[in-house]
Amino acid sequence: MLFMLSRQLRLLPGHIQRPVAPPISTSVISTARRCRIVSGPTFFSSVGSQIAYSPDPSVNPEAEDSNVATNRETPDIPSRRSNEDPRNPLTNYFSQPRGTQTCLINTDQSIPTREPDHLEFSEHLQTWKLQPWQLDLESDLGHSLSIGSKLVDNPHYSRDFTLWRELLLYRQRHYGDTGVIDIWKGLAERCSGIRLPIEGKEADFLWETFVSIGLKHEWMLKELQSHAESIWKEKGLRWKYFYERVVGTFVKEGNQPKALLWHQALKHTHLDNPEGILCVFKTAMSTEEGLDIFRRLCQLSDGHRIYPFVVPIICKHKSVGLALAMHYFLIRRGDFPSSIEDVLPLIQHVQKYSNPQQQCHFLTGLIKSGTLPVGTSIDGFSSHSSQISSATANTTGTQSPMVKDDLGARLFATKTFTFDLILGGLKMFGVGAIGPLTLQQMALKAVDIAELQHQISQLKEIGISTGNSVFAKAVDYFIARKDHQALHDLIHSDQHPDALESLETQESLFHHFSMSHDWRQANLTLTILSFLSPEDPQCYNIQLRNALKLDDRRLISEVLEKMKADHISPSKRTIKWMIWNILPSRRMGTRPILDRPARDAVLRLFGIFQYVIKYGGSIPPESWEAGLKQLIISHRWSELERLCLWLAETYSPQNYTQNPQIPNIRLPPTHPQSPLRIIFSVDFQQAIINCGFLRKPKVNFSGPSTLNPFVPTPHPVALWVCGLILLRRLKEKGVYINTNTVRRVCRTRLAILFGDGPPSKRKSNLLLRKVNPWTLDQIVADANKVWGSPLFSDFTPNIHKLVNPRRRPITSQDHGMQREAKR
Repeated sequence: MLFMLSRQLRLLPGHIQRPVAPPISTSVISTARRCRIVSGPTFFSSVGSQIAYSPDPSVNPEAEDSNVATNRETPDIPSRRSNEDPRNPLTNYFSQPRGTQTCLINTDQSIPTREPDHLEFSEHLQTWKLQPWQLDLESDLGHSLSIGSKLVDNPHYSRDFTLWRELLLYRQRHYGDTGVIDIWKGLAERCSGIRLPIEGKEADFLWETFVSIGLKHEWMLKELQSHAESIWKEKGLRWKYFYERVVGTFVKEGNQPKALLWHQALKHTHLDNPEGILCVFKTAMSTEEGLDIFRRLCQLSDGHRIYPFVVPIICKHKSVGLALAMHYFLIRRGDFPSSIEDVLPLIQHVQKYSNPQQQCHFLTGLIKSGTLPVGTSIDGFSSHSSQISSATANTTGTQSPMVKDDLGARLFATKTFTFDLILGGLKMFGVGAIGPLTLQQMALKAVDIAELQHQISQLKEIGISTGNSVFAKAVDYFIARKDHQALHDLIHSDQHPDALESLETQESLFHHFSMSHDWRQANLTLTILSFLSPEDPQCYNIQLRNALKLDDRRLISEVLEKMKADHISPSKRTIKWMIWNILPSRRMGTRPILDRPARDAVLRLFGIFQYVIKYGGSIPPESWEAGLKQLIISHRWSELERLCLWLAETYSPQNYTQNPQIPNIRLPPTHPQSPLRIIFSVDFQQAIINCGFLRKPKVNFSGPSTLNPFVPTPHPVALWVCGLILLRRLKEKGVYINTNTVRRVCRTRLAILFGDGPPSKRKSNLLLRKVNPWTLDQIVADANKVWGSPLFSDFTPNIHKLVNPRRRPITSQDHGMQREAKR
């Protein structure tokens, strides 16, 4: 009876039947109960899409497959599964052009359902769930065979881009680039007439995936270009990141011919105005030849006005020399500074380092551009600083005062006052600048970005500046990128514009938004930080500190990968933060923390440092001190030994060609500023010897427990001379070792172990003295053997004197010093 009931249930009209009846049917179930939708906005670049998901704990993660469309090559392994943790949406702030994103998840495992032979489709959720064999069948679209047998062959499903996304994810994961090409052929040839969407999560994912493969196969990139132009001609719409994704990739690779070729091919369709080339500027900043390519792009884009967005940033994050070269280039093309603030660092540089002829040429260009008033003297260039300051004061001070910010905000907030009326009043009173609050109210009153941009242009035409605040810079930046969502979030933010000027406040908010998964606000805050942080233009250091605070190891790895790709080292602030927050804290006079988390923390710090060195970054030599000290006080000898030998090779002057980025690496080891001298200081050498003598011999073990590596046939020696062995190996690698220091420390340790004086108050010393399996003669002989020369030749006749040094008698002065110390 149950069997008959189940057959009746199948016949109920609750399922959508497959439109074509092939030999095998498919099944789709909703995954709404199994994943959360997570959004994560990203800005600035174009490197690949992100996918983040949060699976239900009840689902076995090893059975789930997820993939992302990135610009990295997908390995061609048909059956490989990914069981790694999900990606955090904050892993690519500056690597994607996305304004908003939504997570995608696909699981091709076999899930038991009530009716596996029927097709279930939720019109409300638009979510597909196909089993693996069904995905393989439906995604086989790279040919024109059996047309009509696939879901996408049916007009009802052919424009369902959620289905296309699922098929693309599966094909890419199991067949690599070939699978993506098959899906593209199916969409462009098998289902001709279909146009890719240009907005939304499916659009971003599909375009990103296809373009990433098109960058490897030019024929496909040309087809994508033709497809995009067809959409533009038919609808006047386009995917707004196409230019940035294509040209930006060639700029990052340093491929100038391809970058220029595709710029010419795409600029008419994919750039709203000549300023659109700014979308690849940050990418150009990340490579050595990037700025040269960017200048060539400017030469092919007439009428651009990008000086305020380019020269100050180069001056801040690169060098004044590069900024000066860009300044002359833009001035020749008629692209001038918007205010004197844009060129003040250049003026100071020219004043200090240029000859009179160069100074005259530089100043003449500024006068012709209208940045400096006509008649500014060029004689005695050393006096120009005060003249320029007075000129600036005349521009924004006495003759053109700044309107009181709260008053200006009230004017624009008053509905009865139109913009033209307020503009006339500002002009009549000779106002030279408006504050961020006034600008915020003006933006709130504007209908859209176009109107706001027009109003700001009107202000500048009559000599009214929007100021140099972070808020004003952010508004200009979002207007130039036509980022409606980010501009809306900025002007509707509950933060006062003055709060945007605080680097500490914004970094704290960035971490708060990251923890609460508010990706839109997190990315907006990161954009604000890009105007504040002096560390690097992409804010990688801020991202790294945030990832460490979140304790997200995958995110840490991905930020480091991006820093490696752009050749950026952690800043001194980031390094100090890592040392202070990663290493376990310990109060003076208390025992060190020796548990597993403390051990992992030290290895984690050193792992990051070593990775930075290996990819060509720089870690100051003094930054290793805290971690090395942690290894010594926790008696982790094997790790200490390996790290010391690695440091000696890495910071050796002999390897300066491999690590030229390390400051002072070519100095001789005896120089006080030599990296080897800083790392292996006298105090650290003493600590190595002491650490060796504090190693505890095995219980009920008598005799040697380590080997002398400096003889043809290594023979056993006492365990406690391992510190001398390490120092000699370091000496052979170029480290300066003070023999007198070695002799003095060894004598002190031998006196503690074998001397006749009062016993030590440390329990560790008493224990070692009790379990000592070696005689004094054995240890002295082994020390001489491993050092290669006699250390205690002066005490050979009287070995007793070696471990019983003469003590200075206590005087009245010593008693006085003790009383002072007690006070």
